[in-house]
Amino acid sequence: MSPNRVERQSLSDRGFVFSVEHMKRTEAMVRGSRIFSHDNNSLITAAYIAILQNGKEEIFASLEDLANYENADSANIVSLRAEFECRPKRLVIWFQEDGTIHFQVFASRNERIELNGSLGQQLKSYNPNYSGFVKMIIVDKMFQRLATALAIVLSVCLVVLIVSYAYARAEGINVDPRVLPSNYLKQVESAIKSSNIQEKLDTILMSNFQGFTNVTDLYPHFLRGIRISIIGFILFSGMAWIVSYLRRLYPVAFFSVGAQIEKLSRIEKRREIWMVAIVLGFMVNLAAGIVIAFFG
Repeated sequence: MSPNRVERQSLSDRGFVFSVEHMKRTEAMVRGSRIFSHDNNSLITAAYIAILQNGKEEIFASLEDLANYENADSANIVSLRAEFECRPKRLVIWFQEDGTIHFQVFASRNERIELNGSLGQQLKSYNPNYSGFVKMIIVDKMFQRLATALAIVLSVCLVVLIVSYAYARAEGINVDPRVLPSNYLKQVESAIKSSNIQEKLDTILMSNFQGFTNVTDLYPHFLRGIRISIIGFILFSGMAWIVSYLRRLYPVAFFSVGAQIEKLSRIEKRREIWMVAIVLGFMVNLAAGIVIAFFG
């Protein structure tokens, strides 16, 4: 039966750590699957096509060649495509830069169904199993959209408040506070009852100042809004730095090959230090709270 092309399959969870050891198990599973097991294994060809950080493409004829790759500096791997073929059957697995894993099987329908299930389960072993909190910050695209929207809102508010304050300083006016109607309805009632023509005229003139506020009275509101926006922007910048640091500690796509093996070891040690610092900080704050509550 000739193979039928199907839609590319995707794993639901983003994030992976690629290693040669994992890929060896995946390749062994593929070679032992029913899709290829009836064919001569020596006829199954495998190739690994890597896209490097500098934009170049590197092709490896075997997993051993990939394992010996230096993978350092601007020539480190950012995405990888693994291909297995025993014509007319073919399997392609993509490890993408955004942390997603896709695969596509070119074979008969029954063979595709069987391999899709076993391969999908095998590829889940690449998932680094980050905590839910880390996934929300690093992996969840909705969190990233909300953070971007918040940054835009804070920036717009700050610009509008600064421009409004500058305009008020340049063009705003002040009038004698005695002219402003403090309680206009009572003044109207008094003018109606009064026979004093001047009082009636003053009341009519005051009607033009209803809702008017001296510009000097608006300055504190503008300045308070600017201070709040700046504080919010500083806090957001601090949070953005923390998120950026967490992204380095918990990469969504990492190829543990060559020099990156040692780098992954350093990252894992930093994670331990980070977690110890958080736990110690929490315990110190908790102890301080208890002391203040009982002895303060």
